[in-house]
Amino acid sequence: MSSLTLERCIYTYLDDDIHEFIFVDDSNTAFDEFLSDLKQILAMHIESGETLRVLIDARHGMPSLMYAAECTKGCFDSYQNLTCRIAFLNQPDSLLTLAAALIGLITGSNTGKFSATFRRDEALSWLVSE
Repeated sequence: MSSLTLERCIYTYLDDDIHEFIFVDDSNTAFDEFLSDLKQILAMHIESGETLRVLIDARHGMPSLMYAAECTKGCFDSYQNLTCRIAFLNQPDSLLTLAAALIGLITGSNTGKFSATFRRDEALSWLVSE
């Protein structure tokens, strides 16, 4: 397992080929750091053909969904053939739970699967299933 601490977002590569991001706060800077690292990871994974597994821990903060949507608009168009599983860790009453559910409905194809929970062990188990 390797780890890289950023100012507002902590990235860790876990043993089961899971990329974990922990948002330290809800700043836009944290999301910018996350997005920068995620783009690098996507570029490496698109060549491998393997499922990309990402754990996003937003229990300590997450920037507004509006900012996240604005930043990511169109930037994943070139990764349409990438298969991914993304699990969100968040507070039980968080809007992120609703957002993840909506994303799952919208992307109901085999290219992306999403899960939202507040238990890390559940998220990790789900990521390596299938």
